[in-house]
Amino acid sequence: MTQTRPPTPERKSGQPGRTSGSEYGDALTEVMDDQQERSERRHNVSPHPTRRPLSPLVAPMLAGVSFWLWVFPPAALQPTPPPQVPVVVQEAGLRMEMSAQLARIQRFVRDNGRLPASLQETEAELVTGVEYMPLADSTFRLRGVVAGVTIDYVSTQPVEELLQDAVQVVTTQGGDG
Repeated sequence: MTQTRPPTPERKSGQPGRTSGSEYGDALTEVMDDQQERSERRHNVSPHPTRRPLSPLVAPMLAGVSFWLWVFPPAALQPTPPPQVPVVVQEAGLRMEMSAQLARIQRFVRDNGRLPASLQETEAELVTGVEYMPLADSTFRLRGVVAGVTIDYVSTQPVEELLQDAVQVVTTQGGDG
């Protein structure tokens, strides 16, 4: 295949540490020969290694397994749903949100001397399930609905009636989760 040169005997120059020009030429020739040999090896290698052909049964088997996993997934592959929040905790959270909306409405009345036309006017974040309805000059109603429970609060009622034990329920139930 390739020609390899026999090693050339070392020549000694008259002074230690000096080499003759012929040695440099021999080293250069060896490097060039090595590069040529490497280049030939790179070109002789096939671009794709030989592969064993797949069995014609592999694709239908994989399709069957895929179908089975999609239609009848094993329990280990099904995620467990998160636990449902108890209705009591949802109601307590709604009562606290309604209390926050009440505080925003009262601040708006204090700053502007009138009831807001809607909750957007108080620049509050709108919460689904909480409705605001102005009734008279300074009276309004907040209605909250969550999990089938409806909470009505009229501004003439004390705030404690709205909150009830919501803070305690949220803090004790929230600490358990």
